[in-house]
Amino acid sequence: MSLKTTYFKYRLVGLLLVLHSGWLFAQSHSSASSQAPSFEEEMAFMQHLFRQNQYHNVLLLGQQLKTKFTQTNQQSRLALEMGFAHHYLKKLDSATHYFNQVAPDFAQYDQARFYQSLDLAKLTQYQAATQALIKLPLTQLSPLKTELYHFQLAGLALLNKKYETFTNKAQSFNYQYPQFASQQKKLLVLHEKLKKIPRKSAFVAGLFSAIIPGTGKMYAGKPKQGLNLMLQNLFLGAQAVEALLIDGVRSPRFIIFGGLFSIFYIGNIWGSALSVKLQQRETYETIHQEILFNLDVPLRLVFR
Repeated sequence: MSLKTTYFKYRLVGLLLVLHSGWLFAQSHSSASSQAPSFEEEMAFMQHLFRQNQYHNVLLLGQQLKTKFTQTNQQSRLALEMGFAHHYLKKLDSATHYFNQVAPDFAQYDQARFYQSLDLAKLTQYQAATQALIKLPLTQLSPLKTELYHFQLAGLALLNKKYETFTNKAQSFNYQYPQFASQQKKLLVLHEKLKKIPRKSAFVAGLFSAIIPGTGKMYAGKPKQGLNLMLQNLFLGAQAVEALLIDGVRSPRFIIFGGLFSIFYIGNIWGSALSVKLQQRETYETIHQEILFNLDVPLRLVFR
């Protein structure tokens, strides 16, 4: 074997060794880079999506991670974050479902219960909202959260028109926590507003309108509408009477104005009775929205 051939073989072996080493390095690097992200890394990415307001993507990621990370604490963390994603999307039924999946031994269990209660209240499920809060181990709450607990229960009692329960709860307010001291005072003001809402009867409104058209609307708290109805019915009634006296009961003029007067007269009675119900409902709804707002703000300040 010539010296040239031997040299060529050594060069070839050296090249193969270099290529093999490079392949091993590439394989090890690829293996390291293909390792699945840890749970905390996934949660960090989920928080990034929250900061970008990408709540739908949070839910997609959460569904994927629920099948991958199955430990109790991991499942509770995912349930909490998915609950908040639904909360911000205003899908309150789904939000309460996920908040309810947070385990009692999870560090943020109290946060899940408070937000579940709030979202149930927004769905007007006041009894269920109260039950969600009662699940909390009161003895394990900090003084701040204990005060928040009683504040939220007082607000739920007010929403549910249980004024005596609200008064009992409100008597324990100490107003020492700036996160919701102003909201505690506001609930007292809203309580007084609710008590002052006049209890008007739809039957009485209809009866007034039957006797004097338009007065039922005035009773309902809408004097301008009542005056307009009174003038309309007065005009149509006068035209019908005039047609009856001059042209007779079978005259087209009497039939037209008599028919119009009957329609307006019956509509005036029905509308007055309905106005009382709608007026009270609108008043309660406005105050209820104020109560919910004052229950919502403290949770944002205390928890997130």
